[in-house]
Amino acid sequence: MLGVTNTYSSPSPDHDVIVVDPENKCKHRLSLYVRYNWTFYNPGRRYACCCKNQGIKCASFRWVDPKWDARTKGILVKLMKRKEKAEEEARSWEEAWRIAKKEANDTTYELRLMKRYFGEATNSLMNMRKKMRNNALLKKMKTLTAITMQGSGRKNTQRLAWSLKRLPLSYRR
Repeated sequence: MLGVTNTYSSPSPDHDVIVVDPENKCKHRLSLYVRYNWTFYNPGRRYACCCKNQGIKCASFRWVDPKWDARTKGILVKLMKRKEKAEEEARSWEEAWRIAKKEANDTTYELRLMKRYFGEATNSLMNMRKKMRNNALLKKMKTLTAITMQGSGRKNTQRLAWSLKRLPLSYRR
């Protein structure tokens, strides 16, 4: 077994790194680091290895912890499997949430397009109705003007008065 001196955070978040006694060195003459092995064969078991991150690592490798007894190893493996299952479930929930959010955004966009389309269609129908009404009124006014021009008989005057009553207030100035 190797003697452990102090701990510090590892550059990678998956491993806690512990520096072992300075006299324990690798072939590069660097201090060995202790890391945790999180495989199903050696769950949570610490080992010392070369600390060189780049280039060729030497083959320095030693176990720091003794082998786990069967019960402890079984519990650790079960917990690791439970953790993997929970992480997978969380990923699937996140994926479902992302898909639902995208569908909601797409539906909102389609709804806005429909509102815009139906708003424009409604406006054009209203404008068309106004134009038709105005055209009908203009036609009536032309007819009335023509009648008045033809003669000023009593019948024509009554007809003109009756037609003027039917005109909207905006045209009666």
